[in-house]
Amino acid sequence: MSDCQKIKTADMYPNGEYIYLFRKTLESGYDILSDQGETIRWLKMQTCDMDIVKVQVEKINAVCKQYGVRFKRGVLYIRIHPGHYIIEYESIINAILQISHAY
Repeated sequence: MSDCQKIKTADMYPNGEYIYLFRKTLESGYDILSDQGETIRWLKMQTCDMDIVKVQVEKINAVCKQYGVRFKRGVLYIRIHPGHYIIEYESIINAILQISHAY
């Protein structure tokens, strides 16, 4: 995502690294809030066996479905509806935290 705003959150991965989100405004007027693949990169750094991450895709998809977050090409993202920024922000953060703490 180019031309996006980087947001440092107060939340952290289990190892103490801060979680960053990226916000981009689309031509349609909607915004997208994304992790730009950082959660999956973080997961891969926590294991020597890269196949473990591949096996966990179903679990990641289940978490995303629970929070209304989309998962595509290793990126977690959510479309922000006007007036619902806090709800969507909490949804993607909760998904990231649940995914990162589960593995």
